[in-house]
Amino acid sequence: VLRSRAEIIGTKSLRAFFRSIYVGPWLRDVYFATMLDGENPDEMIELLKCLLQKCPNLRTLCLYTSFRLHHQFDPYSFGKVVAQLAHMQSLESLWLVQDRGHVACLPVLCTVLPKLRHLKHLYIKNWMGNWVGTMNSDNAVEVDREALEHQLATTAGGLNLTSLSFVDGRPGDLETTASFVPWLFRKPGSNPGEAPSDCTLRHLEIHTKDLHTEIPSAMTPLHKSLRPLLPNVTTLRLHCSAIYLQGTLDFVNTCHSLKTLSLVVGLSTDFSQFLLPETIEHVHVHFCTIWPVNGLFIKERLEDPTILPNLKTLKLTKDPLDLLQDVALVPNEAERMAAAWHIDELTAVCRGRNIQLTNAYEFVSFAQLSNFVTGD
Repeated sequence: VLRSRAEIIGTKSLRAFFRSIYVGPWLRDVYFATMLDGENPDEMIELLKCLLQKCPNLRTLCLYTSFRLHHQFDPYSFGKVVAQLAHMQSLESLWLVQDRGHVACLPVLCTVLPKLRHLKHLYIKNWMGNWVGTMNSDNAVEVDREALEHQLATTAGGLNLTSLSFVDGRPGDLETTASFVPWLFRKPGSNPGEAPSDCTLRHLEIHTKDLHTEIPSAMTPLHKSLRPLLPNVTTLRLHCSAIYLQGTLDFVNTCHSLKTLSLVVGLSTDFSQFLLPETIEHVHVHFCTIWPVNGLFIKERLEDPTILPNLKTLKLTKDPLDLLQDVALVPNEAERMAAAWHIDELTAVCRGRNIQLTNAYEFVSFAQLSNFVTGD
């Protein structure tokens, strides 16, 4: 039996795999990652296009790009690869992840995604560049925003996604972001502002500049556009790096069925007024900083028995200290972090409320949170 799963890193490995006996309609899951440097972009794009043409029955496709971009144009023309997805009617999980910069594929995505009728899981990170024009003589991007806005306003994604992870660190163009995410679920024939009555979305991760505002009472365009999609969401991850969280609070409290909440927080995050839906059973807080953190705010909130009355598990995590690997750390680093997290005090509070408490140096993926199935 020929294997149905392939993990490929770099153009050289892709070239070798393409010449093997494993390429064919029996292939179900493909994970491809670019090398950081030294890639031949033209060859890579052509090989990926040919690979997808010969493997039309994929259930899972992951494209992880990690090249250096010096501008917001797509030098590798990944739009040509995305265009090949239109004929993949068996595709259930699609991962498009750019580690640096932004891949300019939004117009192509808006054309291809409505054709993927069996797509259930969509993960997009920094593939949202909306640059639909060409490079001019000054290496600046000519942007036809009107054409893109018209496309989003007059078409519909019509997808029945159960899981969506949307991570876009690109500043500006918030109106485009606010239009694209609801567009994914809009049914053909419905109005741009009309939410589907049978929205299938259950697991959601959102991280865009639009969620971070310095106006405490502001309801951002993305907040407004997503609210109709949230009542059935059971798993939610938010990246909360701003001091002012009123918009985030409103966002969370719209999820009336929420069971699992994951918060990725920074040093400046203030949760003193963070009121959460009573339906929540599992909370994960990840500290995305290499500096000492303070978990005292969590202890103080949980001391109030009316806060999260149905909470069953609390997990605290922090980025591994890889950025400090060359720095001499104190010998008892684990003990120091336990103190910073106030683990002893938290343990006492959680024990009194029968809450399972864990803490670790790791990053809990969105897939782990939502049982995001991407292939066997």
